[in-house]
Amino acid sequence: MRQEGVQMKYSPLHESLKGQRVVLIDDSIVRGNTTREIPEMLYEAGAKEVHMRISSPPTTFPCFYGIDFGTREELIASKLSVARIAKHLGVDSLHYLSINGLVKSTGFPKKEFCLACFNEDYPISLPRQMELGKYMLERHSGSRTVSGTQQPVPVLEARGEAEKPAKRQKQSATRANSGTRRKVQRKSGSGRNSKK
Repeated sequence: MRQEGVQMKYSPLHESLKGQRVVLIDDSIVRGNTTREIPEMLYEAGAKEVHMRISSPPTTFPCFYGIDFGTREELIASKLSVARIAKHLGVDSLHYLSINGLVKSTGFPKKEFCLACFNEDYPISLPRQMELGKYMLERHSGSRTVSGTQQPVPVLEARGEAEKPAKRQKQSATRANSGTRRKVQRKSGSGRNSKK
């Protein structure tokens, strides 16, 4: 279905592409699903090489302000290096615009922009439930990215806090079972004494 949609939207001209080196320019690569189909169409149309240039930095962090991607798992640049993305897309080369290059091209100061999906510098604090969902997998791995740096997460401490209620329940159950056994033993003892 996705491939059919791309073919309906784009119509490569074989006579113009045959034997040519093509530079394909796009504004961004988010998930990489649709982007993957376009180089394939160009090669099928006779292109000798396909090079891709992206007019934004790699989208590596989710947006919580209305853009349609909410988790890092959806973002191809959060999982793969530029070289591996190029291989995944099937292009001969791939280059992104840097954050500084992007800002410079606008003529406005950097402080005027939200760049969180590129550098995780969110302009306002995230709701707790969003932060927990966003870092869920990173917490299990023992580290998470905060403002572009790797910081350790106290996994053992977090697990310990989570395990405390379970341990208390187990200890309570053990004490309850011990008390029940003592009561049974007392009753059994009293029964033997009464028979005598």
